[in-house]
Amino acid sequence: MKYKLIPLTVLFLRLFGCNQHLLTDYRPLDQSGMWSSSVEQLKALNTSDTEVGQLTKMKQAGVSDDACVTVIS
Repeated sequence: MKYKLIPLTVLFLRLFGCNQHLLTDYRPLDQSGMWSSSVEQLKALNTSDTEVGQLTKMKQAGVSDDACVTVIS
């Protein structure tokens, strides 16, 4: 009986547990010169890895921290 529940459990976790990305790497924003307060605002907005990559490019192009946060919110 126990072994019949294992595939069901794996399927359940795959369908409902794997869509959320738990940790986003904000180090590229820090390395691009973004202030820590702006990074904290982005963390509160649950920014994805893709968005962090795009924001890093914007920051390197000279866009202000406030504009970067505004784009995400």
